[in-house]
Amino acid sequence: MIRAIVAILAGMLLVGELFNQSGRASRFVDNLRPFDAMIGITAIVLGVLNLFSLLGLLLILGGLVLGARALSTVPNVGDDLVRAGDKIGGFRVLIGSVLIVMGVLRFLGWLL
Repeated sequence: MIRAIVAILAGMLLVGELFNQSGRASRFVDNLRPFDAMIGITAIVLGVLNLFSLLGLLLILGGLVLGARALSTVPNVGDDLVRAGDKIGGFRVLIGSVLIVMGVLRFLGWLL
C-alpha cells in the first residue's frame, strides 16, 4: 500500500508541469514541492527493498530524479548519483506517467 502511495506522489511531482496552472491538481503538486527530496529518497528506499519488480525499478528512477540534490551529500557516491539523476531527468514525464499508472493499479490491487 505504501509503495502505491509513494509511486502516485512521486509520479505527480514528476509530471507536475503538465497540469493546468489554475487547477486543483496543480495546487496539490505545488503543495508537494517542498517535500520532493523526501518523497524521492523514500521512493529510492522502497525501490531498493523491491528491486526485482518493475514498480521497484521505477521507484528508484523516479527517486533519483526527485532526490538528486539531497543525494549530493552522500559521501563518495553523491556526485555520481546527482549526475545519474540529471541524466534521467529528461525522461521525468515518462517515468512519472508510468509511476502514476502503476501506483493506481497497485493501490487497487490489480498489480502484485
